[in-house]
Amino acid sequence: MASCKEIYAYLETLLPISLRCAWDNDGIMVCASPHTEVFRVLTAVDITDEVIEEGIAKDVQLILSHHPLLFHPLKSVTADDVSAGKVIRLLQAGIAAFSFHTRLDAAQGGINDLLAQQLGLTQTEPFGLPDAQMG
Repeated sequence: MASCKEIYAYLETLLPISLRCAWDNDGIMVCASPHTEVFRVLTAVDITDEVIEEGIAKDVQLILSHHPLLFHPLKSVTADDVSAGKVIRLLQAGIAAFSFHTRLDAAQGGINDLLAQQLGLTQTEPFGLPDAQMG
């Protein structure tokens, strides 16, 4: 088994931070302890309430998502706020959450390459050109 820290380090070798657009917020969203051993991982496009419930039911230690759970800074952490409420639930359940939004889009063989291939597109340009990174 691997720890959250080890899994994140490995994923950063595949999806380096240099691929992230400057306006994006990706990476570690929630992690109570980097030393938590990970036995089960759930993947999702978005970390919705249903995804969190599935993660709890399946006893996962990590959720990997495309879209960031937290895009804007939290001003408070209360259950009344939708994003903060999700963070609280994840922490209470002992589930870490990592997101790799634009890194997954820009990576060679990543989301955009797969979509272009499925659509039969042949004249494409890499995502995340310098203008896109200026945000």
